[in-house]
Amino acid sequence: MSEQPLPEETSFETALARLEEIVDKLESGRLTLEESMACFEEGARLQKFCSEKLAAAEKKIELLVQKADGALAWEKQP
Repeated sequence: MSEQPLPEETSFETALARLEEIVDKLESGRLTLEESMACFEEGARLQKFCSEKLAAAEKKIELLVQKADGALAWEKQP
């Protein structure tokens, strides 16, 4: 099955909310195998999207708090 990209306007919060809905559906035990697989695939795409957004935010935060010498503000200095 081909992986469908998420719409460009998808926000982290929207993707996370949808992922939570999918988890609830899967945990309900009321889905057929085919429905479960479709939900799992969508959930995997959403999880990847959310992970990438979090990694990008973390990198941006690291860049914002870097000191002039390149050390991060929260790192212990020798």
